[in-house]
Amino acid sequence: MSIDMDQLDAMGESFAQLATNAPQQVKDRIAKYRYYCGLQHNSFFSFSNVIIEDLSNGCERFPVRVINDMDKTRLSAFKYVNRVIDEHGLLNLPEDELAKCGCSLNISCIETDSCDCCASGNRYNSKGYLIADPQNEFSSIMECTKLCGCSMLCGNRVAQKGATFPIEIFRTTAKGWGVRSRADIPLGAFIGEYTGLILPESLANSDRDDSYVFETKWLDDQPICIDGKPAGNFTRFINHSCNPNAKVFNVNWDHKKSQLYHVCIYADRFIVKGEEITINYGSLWWKSKNEVICKCDYENCLYREVRTEQTGQSQERAEIQTDLTERSQQQVQRTDQTVQGLSHLETAQSL
Repeated sequence: MSIDMDQLDAMGESFAQLATNAPQQVKDRIAKYRYYCGLQHNSFFSFSNVIIEDLSNGCERFPVRVINDMDKTRLSAFKYVNRVIDEHGLLNLPEDELAKCGCSLNISCIETDSCDCCASGNRYNSKGYLIADPQNEFSSIMECTKLCGCSMLCGNRVAQKGATFPIEIFRTTAKGWGVRSRADIPLGAFIGEYTGLILPESLANSDRDDSYVFETKWLDDQPICIDGKPAGNFTRFINHSCNPNAKVFNVNWDHKKSQLYHVCIYADRFIVKGEEITINYGSLWWKSKNEVICKCDYENCLYREVRTEQTGQSQERAEIQTDLTERSQQQVQRTDQTVQGLSHLETAQSL
């Protein structure tokens, strides 16, 4: 039986058009579940969906593929870097200001109580995953430095060694580019550092496009920014969600008196292979972007409509109320656990 290639192409175009016009939730499911069928090299939208095999040009441990199943859009030009760039000399400080712990080469600092770098509490477990904090009260992590006596195999050196899970950049149905995992990512696992140009806040607040600007801080709380637009890595494409599966932490492995906190992203729950990685941009970002509409599709989305100053205040109050409710529920759970423990103790004593 002969195959008419023109007719086959026409059928493919018709099917692609049908899929393009499908409801957004249907397209999202198609894009997600085709991974489970082992069809990552096929697509309902395109016959050649991998447009870049490795955006990082070998900078990352795994190739960073770019896939567009939706349209013919290509990435805007930028320089791929897996470390922050200090063009303004903000980090030029004497090395004698660099702190260090007294641990030895044959010790993993997370396994001892005497490590100065871990003095504020162990942040990683033996697998290199963040230890969950029930109240999520800490937002910074102190890792060992290059002058510490421990080796690079130390359990307190995680983010500084770079990304360890394969990801890819893909074209979403309504949010532009996004990032998804090519492997399961456990809760607490390090995903990547937000890289770019280090800028003083005065330059970041000038005429620059702040779409890719991430504010961090110095150790003495002076704010600086990281601009990921001219240069950056895959994290610049991570989208917002009102129900994110990843979280941002400030991580330091320099320990200088006026040094940079690195902006690092960790899994906030188990992330399934093929799932989009998302973070919460925060209320301050959304307050400055009243004209932007959130398209995360979360049922309790806070930003699905254009906002005025009044609605922004209402949403901020809603966020505070949600946070208070979650903290209250956590407190109740801890109280219940304490009561159960006392009950078991009383039972044991009576025997």
